[in-house]
Amino acid sequence: MVVAMRTVLDDHQHPHAFPNPSGTHERWHFVAPPSQHPGTGDPSVCTCSAAMLVDGWCEQHSEGRVAGLSVSSAHLFETLDPHGHVIAHESVTCPTCVSAIGSHGYCDACHIGWRGGLAYMTRLTWLLASGSRTSPADDVAHSPEVGGVVGNVRIADDAILAEAQRAFSVLRSAVEMCDRCELCACAMVYDGTCPDCNITYLGGRPPASSDEAIAHPRRK
Repeated sequence: MVVAMRTVLDDHQHPHAFPNPSGTHERWHFVAPPSQHPGTGDPSVCTCSAAMLVDGWCEQHSEGRVAGLSVSSAHLFETLDPHGHVIAHESVTCPTCVSAIGSHGYCDACHIGWRGGLAYMTRLTWLLASGSRTSPADDVAHSPEVGGVVGNVRIADDAILAEAQRAFSVLRSAVEMCDRCELCACAMVYDGTCPDCNITYLGGRPPASSDEAIAHPRRK
């Protein structure tokens, strides 16, 4: 089934509602939520299953989830910051952002997307915010009438789906990059520059001249 959540909101507007398996009249029950930022949760409690649903971080296993994908780098997870944030709209001065707030758009200059009045800090997480979580038992990937999936997120709009799939592929590559350089991994998902390797990424890729530097990173 596609998961439709009734939510309880904390200071960052993160949903912590989960399907109720008990069979009682209450559709949802509430469990210890995952951390939203590494280093802030209870390391004695495993919250991996909850993190799958709300893109959270399990302190016990030092692992986050983004659309179901495991992200073990705290630096990369913090860069993605995969949650909607409350920013006072009256404090926003960027004209593109002001317009995007009302149109659920994205500001390339500020690297901020807006959906439902909340701000998302990377393009991937903004794209994922347009979808809904799915159960592993769903066969939505082969059901054209319900769009397609990116990780564990169903997206109905074809254009958003295609872009989200490309961005999710970049994230997969960034997770692999973490073993070589975490800062490069962060730059990959943010179209930024690694301050250690001085490599700039666009769409998850560096200039062709930098390919050899990535394949043979300098020792530190």
